[in-house]
Amino acid sequence: EYRFQASALLGWSNLPLLCQIKQPTLVLHGIDDPLIPLVNAQLTAKAITNSQIEVLDCGHLFALTRTKQMIGMIERFVESD
Repeated sequence: EYRFQASALLGWSNLPLLCQIKQPTLVLHGIDDPLIPLVNAQLTAKAITNSQIEVLDCGHLFALTRTKQMIGMIERFVESD
């Protein structure tokens, strides 16, 4: 619902909870994302102890525009664990 999205923009953050994630975590982000700044992904990766960040040369919809590249990143991440 829109009101929940709007309230999230006003200041809710999951950042304090991210340190509780213990599993290896891959954070993916598009460098030209007009909706979510890259710094959000960088903070997320920094807050999760066992994480790795990969930045794709695209925007918010990298799952659709860079599918093969994204899948390759995920496969390498899973294989390295």
